[in-house]
Order: sequence, then structure tokens, then C-alpha cells
Amino acid sequence: MDCLLEQAITLLPPLVSAGTELRCVQFHLSGRTYRRGHRVEEHRHGELQVQVCVSGGFEFRAGDHALRLRPGAGAVVVPRLRHGWVCRRTGLLLGASIALTGPGAEKMTGRLDEFSRGRMLPLSRETGRARLEPLWRVCAAPRPASWVAEQAAALIQLWMIGLLAGLGHGSLFPRRDDPSPRAPAVPGEKLRCVATMQFIEHNLDRPLRLEAIAEEAGLSVRHLCRIFRRHQGISLNVWLLRRRLERARQLLRSRPDQSVKETAFACGFSSAAYFTYCYRRRFGRPPTGGKK
Repeated sequence: MDCLLEQAITLLPPLVSAGTELRCVQFHLSGRTYRRGHRVEEHRHGELQVQVCVSGGFEFRAGDHALRLRPGAGAVVVPRLRHGWVCRRTGLLLGASIALTGPGAEKMTGRLDEFSRGRMLPLSRETGRARLEPLWRVCAAPRPASWVAEQAAALIQLWMIGLLAGLGHGSLFPRRDDPSPRAPAVPGEKLRCVATMQFIEHNLDRPLRLEAIAEEAGLSVRHLCRIFRRHQGISLNVWLLRRRLERARQLLRSRPDQSVKETAFACGFSSAAYFTYCYRRRFGRPPTGGKK
């Protein structure tokens, strides 16, 4: 898995905030299971460090400040902060390093120092584990899908956006204004589109709303819909509906004993009647015809 993650981060464009480029330079599992009592003495890094407890339990310490990490929780360590840690219960760690470069890097590092006040910043379980679960599914698939490294890169980028946007409730890394409708496409936009499509694919059984999809992408609904149409040539709503209907047609063929209502709910539709209407309009026949 680490080889795939190493390949994925080479595809990541930097995020830009206040004259600072933030680039993920390391993203990997610990490579081994740490045993209870394993200790790493105090040290410091030049990059922004993120440590997430995948399993077991760990205690991170910076001076008199300590954070106990259970599975899913994590710690953000600002650049140059001396810290160490000890394994309290045998388990695995995920580590990420985010380099700060550019004319605004030193000022940004100073803001991080001022905000953290010599302490590590706790990472919620939602950001630490829930947002990483799609990445694990992609990496652990028994038969890797096409463009697997690109999918992993998009999901890492989406995780980074959520992480950085959450620090200081968005005040530490302000986003730039949305580009105008005629602004040229940028590489980061394409990765966000891929990440959005991956998120939808893993949640087609849920009645997703655009607001929830945009929140996951760390963008406004308007901005997400704009860049999605720019890169995919189709609106996000239409693409989502077509994916639901394609999934429904596959289910009708592979599960002939499943009712139309069950198929509709399994594909995120809240109404069997609306599902039937959309299916007939898309494929020219009622959903029962998909079983043939």
C-alpha cells in the first residue's frame, strides 16, 4: 500500500493559501506494527506533521502537553515543535508531512506557532478516519481499478483540504476567492472532480444532496458545480442521476429477485415512482425491462 501512496503524492498539485504553497511530501503507514512501550524521543520537523492512529493507542507529547490517540483520532504538529510519542497499545500509525514553501511560508509558520502556543492540535475522528475510508477502499481493492494512483491522489488531496480548512475553523489557511466563470482550468480542479466522483461512487446508495457533496469537497455548491461542468462537460446533477440509473440497471440484471422499489432505494432514490419515471426516460423502457 505504501508504494501506491508514494506514487499518488507525486501527482498532487500544491494547495495555495496567502502566498504559501502547501505540498504533501510524505503520506504513508508506519510500515510495521508498533508494540506497546515503543517510544520515540523528542524531535522536530521542518514540515507540518499529521499523525493518525489507525489501530491501537498512542500518546503524543510536546513539553507538558499530551494527546492520547485512539483509532481514528490524530495529532497535528506544527513545524519546528519539539515532540515525542509512546505506544500505549500495540497498533499502527499513519503519517503525513506537508511542506510549506513560497514567499508567505515563514509568515504562515509564524501564524501556526502563534495559534498552537507550543501545543499539538487535535484531529477529530471524522477528519482522521472517516474521510480516509474511501482511500483505504481504493488502495485495498483485490483487483485495483483503472487510474488507481490518480484516484488515491484525489482522495489524499480531498483529505488535505478538509484538514487545512478545519484548522482554526478556516482562519489559518484562507481559501482564495472562487475563480470567475471564464477562469482557465487548473490541475487541482480536476483532482477535486475526480475525488467528488469517487465519493459519489461509494455513496450511491445514499440520497446525496449537492450541499453534502460540496461540503465533502471543501467547496461551495456553486464553485463545485462550475468546475465539474468545466472538466466533465456535464452538470453534476445530471452525472449523479445517470450514475444512479446505471447502477440500478446493473442491479436489475444481476439480482432478478429484487423488487423495483428495493432497487430504487439501493441506488439512492427516495421514491420508486420517480425512479421508474427517470429510468424509462433514460433507457426507453420501465425498470422491469432491465431484467431481461
